[in-house]
Amino acid sequence: MQKEVLILGSTGSIGESTLRVIDQHSDKFKVKTLIAKSSIDKLVKQARHYLPQNVAISDKTGYKSLKKMLSNLPRINVISGEEAINDLLKEQYDVTIAAIVGMECLQPIIKVIPNTKILGLANKESIVCAGSLLMDFARKHNTKIIPVDSEHNAIFQVFEKKNAIKINRVILTASGGPFLNRSIEEMRTAKPSDAVAHPVWSMGAKISVDSATLMNKGLELIEARYLFDIEPSRLEAVIHPQGLVHGLIEYADGSMLAQMSLPDMCTPISSALNYPERLDIKHRKITWEKLSSVQFFTPDETKFKCLKLAKDTLKSGQGRCIQLNMANEIAVNAFLNSGLPFLKIPEIIEEVLNSISNLSIKTIEDVFAAAQGAGAKAAEVLLTKL
Repeated sequence: MQKEVLILGSTGSIGESTLRVIDQHSDKFKVKTLIAKSSIDKLVKQARHYLPQNVAISDKTGYKSLKKMLSNLPRINVISGEEAINDLLKEQYDVTIAAIVGMECLQPIIKVIPNTKILGLANKESIVCAGSLLMDFARKHNTKIIPVDSEHNAIFQVFEKKNAIKINRVILTASGGPFLNRSIEEMRTAKPSDAVAHPVWSMGAKISVDSATLMNKGLELIEARYLFDIEPSRLEAVIHPQGLVHGLIEYADGSMLAQMSLPDMCTPISSALNYPERLDIKHRKITWEKLSSVQFFTPDETKFKCLKLAKDTLKSGQGRCIQLNMANEIAVNAFLNSGLPFLKIPEIIEEVLNSISNLSIKTIEDVFAAAQGAGAKAAEVLLTKL
């Protein structure tokens, strides 16, 4: 029997990678619902190929065009708008892949958790800002959350639940980004085009900038804390430029287990789609020659201040994590679109964290209130930096 799949963010890179995995096993999976923000042409192409039951676009301005372009496929339910999309999230799914970027993915995730057996989670902000609440909510509804970003999926694969109390360290790897071998003076004049040139992965602009500042790794440490219920003192990040080892766990007996693969998002996505069994998918093999040059070294937290800010924030609870995330979003957006100098990104984040009080997070409403307050303060601080 085919597993019915919902893809939140089907036209983004994770959504497209998910569909590539499904293409290799069309006998095992049925795309039931595709939801995208605004990429009409991509969404139409996907709808024609996979013939899902539902196709939704959150941008209402694209609805008429989408409806017209799919008018020759009357069996597809084409919808738009928050209320209609919420109705789709109430349908039953075997697997949901949540690949929408940013805080806007949080509400759809909350709504779909009671109605999906597996949640393949690629959205970083939902765990950074509401990790404790989401994990508790998923347990309540017996929904399995499986991270589909490469680092957390690596930890998921080598995490021995029965030996969780015997874990000494959980280690996430980072390529070091495009500025690994650049001086601080060179980083001072970095342009957006320099920052998005990631040496290993092809990603969107925002996450590429986060990788350049190493904030991405800092946010991933926060994610790991909530995904795996690991104390901050046992979480580490290490620079690994080759991008072959994605995560490691050191156990109390000295054993260190690592997950290795060549960079390809289809690998972690496949583990979520077909959990608990592995899928046979097309992949490139690691050669012994590649392993001969593997390197690991400690990140320079003076050069990459965002990583230190995230690590310090991790010790201060969920409220601080929300504030860090929102300040970073405002600063990165200003760097990409408003001429903010690259090295001003950590300055804005630090100033925001130093100027607002930490908050206790007990409800989803608390999450959005904290985000709104931090975003407003970040916008205020930004005006002094441009």
